[in-house]
Amino acid sequence: MRQRAWHLRWNAAVLAAIGLAWAVVALVFAAQGYAISAYRGAPQPWWPSLGYSLAIFSVWALLTPAIVQAVALIEATVARRSGRVLVYVAGLPVVSALHVALFALLYWPVYSDGGRVPTRAAMAARMFVQNVDTNTLFYLLVVGVAVVVARRRQEARPAVTPTAAAPSDAAEPAPLQVRTRGRLQLVPLAQIDWIQAAGDYAEVHAGRHAHLLDESLSSLAERLPAAEFARIHRQSVIRVDRVKEVRSLGRGDAAVVLANGTELRLSRRYRANLLGRLPRPAPADPARR
Repeated sequence: MRQRAWHLRWNAAVLAAIGLAWAVVALVFAAQGYAISAYRGAPQPWWPSLGYSLAIFSVWALLTPAIVQAVALIEATVARRSGRVLVYVAGLPVVSALHVALFALLYWPVYSDGGRVPTRAAMAARMFVQNVDTNTLFYLLVVGVAVVVARRRQEARPAVTPTAAAPSDAAEPAPLQVRTRGRLQLVPLAQIDWIQAAGDYAEVHAGRHAHLLDESLSSLAERLPAAEFARIHRQSVIRVDRVKEVRSLGRGDAAVVLANGTELRLSRRYRANLLGRLPRPAPADPARR
């Protein structure tokens, strides 16, 4: 239900803004083309030029939500920066091909040049070659904005801060409810080792099992007991008593090693929060010196 509500907000609020933004870009491009042609002494007709620009960028308006959603998934699931860059580079020809294919599918009857472009396939092939530079520019623009938005959404909520421990007679926290193969399963918090972000979902690791929870990691982190769980990265939350070692990686980077051998990256933003909650080693006994 949480993911569905997010999509409803996306459709109602963001799609109109995306369409308006691309319409402004189309207007700027049409005005630029008109100004250049007028400077050369052969001004092109304004309204046909504007119509063609609107057609071109209407396809970008259709592709933008899918690109933004794909970027959010890549940012949440691909851990290495080099891996994300490779995926984005591989996506350029795919998105360019989709752009020209959709344009040919929608607008071939209007821009077939009086029948001189015989088929939609011929139009798509011609446009793919002619628009390599502009498609690359706008692909990088959309992906760049989407990366910024995805990272801000993942880091929007503040780090979990320690709170006073619950009284000993307090009720045990309610277990997490997950669905496995169509049935509801309860996962006690004491069995959880760590939790990983998976897009708009959270992947709960408990022993040898992993469960997908229909809730974002940020939302889940807010309602986990702060005395038992700590966020160590925008993509992971751990159970504090599972920490075996905090290992320095140099240059201020660090990793958390859990009791089961899992090694997770410790973000600098959350490092002080975690280290302040780990038990300190007992002082040496003077009598044994």
